[in-house]
Amino acid sequence: SAAQLAVNLNLSTADAVVYATAQLHHATLITHDTDLLGFAEVSVVASSE
Repeated sequence: SAAQLAVNLNLSTADAVVYATAQLHHATLITHDTDLLGFAEVSVVASSE
């Protein structure tokens, strides 16, 4: 569950919900959020700022 991911991976609630949803749907998560660097099936792209 997202709550378990938040605790086990030290993620914020929002990050855990998004990550859990991507895992549930076997999708690659594409994000600007560097908190998710190194996670399985996550692609962190550089911000244009």
